Amino acid sequence: MRPKSFGSVKLDSKDPLVPPQIDINHLSDKQDFDIETVLAGTRLVEKFLKTQSFKKLGAYIDPTMVKHCKGFDFDSDAYWKCAIRYESYCLRHPTGTAKMGPAHDKEAVVDNHLNVYGISSLRIADNSIVPVSITGHMMAPAYMIGEKASDLIKDFWSWRV
Repeated sequence: MRPKSFGSVKLDSKDPLVPPQIDINHLSDKQDFDIETVLAGTRLVEKFLKTQSFKKLGAYIDPTMVKHCKGFDFDSDAYWKCAIRYESYCLRHPTGTAKMGPAHDKEAVVDNHLNVYGISSLRIADNSIVPVSITGHMMAPAYMIGEKASDLIKDFWSWRV
């Protein structure tokens, strides 16, 4: 639930119509924490499948070998790690692509008022400001960030109008 892998977003142009280069860098942490977490989940599913409830449903793991993993014994840790690398993809909401942090942090994009460093009159108010993934769904934090942004913007403009 808390991936350790980090990706990147890079701009090739100042033109807003040129899409950024996005590298999710999925399952790339050096200690293989993310792979081990998914493997532990796979082993847990195997235990569930041995219960009467799942047996009644006829549920099973398809033993069809993943093409890239034929050099490993099916159901070995090495096989599953290979299968996880080749067959999984990221369904999480990316976070940290416009990280909030202090001005001295080279990776920070916005300050604690959601202002983009180096660009006046621009704020970012979405999940991209969250520095690291949280445990859980990102919808509630998105609402919270939007609500906080509305307060910050109202406060900023209240004395100027």
